[in-house]
Amino acid sequence: MNPFISLFDETYNSDYSDTYILNLYKCSDFLAYAIIDSVRKKYIALRAFSAGDRFFPEQIAGDEYLSRRYKKVSLLCFSGASVLIPASVFTEENAEKFYTFSCGEVPLHNRIFSAGVNDDIVCCFSCPADIEGLMKPHEGYTLVHPATVIINKIVRNFRNAPGIYAEIFRQGIIIAAAGSEGLKYFNYFPCKGVSDFAYHVAAVYKHLGFSLSDMALYYSGITSRNDERLNEISRFVSITKPAVSDTDYLFSYRFNEIQRH
Repeated sequence: MNPFISLFDETYNSDYSDTYILNLYKCSDFLAYAIIDSVRKKYIALRAFSAGDRFFPEQIAGDEYLSRRYKKVSLLCFSGASVLIPASVFTEENAEKFYTFSCGEVPLHNRIFSAGVNDDIVCCFSCPADIEGLMKPHEGYTLVHPATVIINKIVRNFRNAPGIYAEIFRQGIIIAAAGSEGLKYFNYFPCKGVSDFAYHVAAVYKHLGFSLSDMALYYSGITSRNDERLNEISRFVSITKPAVSDTDYLFSYRFNEIQRH
């Protein structure tokens, strides 16, 4: 299986990999990774593989870029089976109790992981235990759930006025909202059909008392201009906008080759 995205800046140099940062993102749709030049603060490589039926595509085991030594490595691992827990009551010993109470039994071949979202919240989630095998070459890597990135992003971006955000996957959607008082809402909804995406978005708008005609929905994910999921959502939400990256890092000009929304 070849990557469906493979972009490298001409400044990439494997001899300097120990000064680079490797960020991986795994969800049900794909596995992707970016390489960042920590000196110049610039994204210099991006590769993405379709996931197929396996959590980790077999082909990435021999990916030469994943076997190199990096300054820092993090794995953002999505799991719909997750629960947010107040940090004040969380301990590693009670993680399984919190998880099973909210999500049910841990799936076969999975194990429970936990990651801090911020000083107040911990996310417990289940992922295949073979994550540790994949990441074995990267001792000391950081494992996080997308909740960490999404919550911190929206709390920062919506600190002056309420806002709502959605991350769209092939078979589900994360919906999160924040305002001046911090996080207001976060949940993942599995979706079987196109109409399910719109139904869940509209339901969350109603639950939060947001206006479908005035409150913009910011979204991210692998989408296109004629995405049926977005078209269906737009029947209910008048204003939809692709989320804009707020990183301080630069992007290689090669990333302009990625098809836009």
